[in-house]
Amino acid sequence: MKSIFRLSVLLVLTALAVLPASAQRLEKKASGKGQVNPLTGCFDGSSNAPCVIFNQSSPTTGQWTNILFGGGQDGAYDLFLVPTSQNVTFQLTGSNVAFGSFLCGFDSTMTSQLKGLCTNIADSADTASFLNPNPSAPDASNKVTFGFLSGAAGLPADWVFYFTAGDAKIVTGSTTVPEPGTIALLACGLFALVMLGGKRLQTQNS
Repeated sequence: MKSIFRLSVLLVLTALAVLPASAQRLEKKASGKGQVNPLTGCFDGSSNAPCVIFNQSSPTTGQWTNILFGGGQDGAYDLFLVPTSQNVTFQLTGSNVAFGSFLCGFDSTMTSQLKGLCTNIADSADTASFLNPNPSAPDASNKVTFGFLSGAAGLPADWVFYFTAGDAKIVTGSTTVPEPGTIALLACGLFALVMLGGKRLQTQNS
């Protein structure tokens, strides 16, 4: 009996150990130090460090990487600019994607260099004053939904979120994938309908 109990505990601990760690939201401020896309290049080990590599792919999307002083980098991150007049849902590729609000209202120079692809509030501001819901981690289907408090003082017309590059996309109600539990429920309902239809046919034929 004891050996069965020990084995059960070991299996539970093993299962917990292999579960992926959930991402935790972390607000990020655009670096106000160094240059954005300096003419002589921005790369690890360059004399320009710290500096920023920024590429704008559309008026509402871009990518940001911060080359750090002393080596290494922070990013790359995909940036998404969304209106604060409606909720927005992102589908993530997994549960350990880095994400959060991208802020640079504290530095007007950075705001202009990033062509508005950053949230125009101070980096010290409490985002809970503007966001509701304000999730700290993805849900069971690796989605995060952000809403905005329309009456909040200082709420900008647009908000920018960042996610590790290639790990997120905006989804709408028509493109969301049902959760596994929902699919199972639908399958059970269809199976019940098929069984019911079969019984009716048998009754009619007899």
